[in-house]
Amino acid sequence: MHIQKLPYLVAIVIPSLGRKAEERLTKVERNAIIQMALKRFEELFGGATPMKIPPGGIVRLTDGTVLVDHNQTLVVSGTTRGEFLRWRKEVEHLALQVGEKLDQESVAVLAFASDSFLLIRDTDKGEE
Repeated sequence: MHIQKLPYLVAIVIPSLGRKAEERLTKVERNAIIQMALKRFEELFGGATPMKIPPGGIVRLTDGTVLVDHNQTLVVSGTTRGEFLRWRKEVEHLALQVGEKLDQESVAVLAFASDSFLLIRDTDKGEE
């Protein structure tokens, strides 16, 4: 086995609401966007994981409206800061696509230092 350090995490928040509290996005449109984000992060960083955010998040829109979104999903990928900076424009483009496809006022991209790692098993050596 060996350890691959992932000292930086990159995430994009996928909402479940439109621009109004009563405007719920359909499961089909959300799942399509989550899959798009997963695929793009896999291409850029080698993998990604979707995570539900209990109990959700809160945002204040530019008009002052406060939305509490109880069903946000975070698509997260481990990488290095250098790789994130290398692909930052592509991540910005992905966030723009999410915003356009889901008609969002804003889309949160999170990027921060981490002590994460990937444990890679040597399965050809019989490690179980």
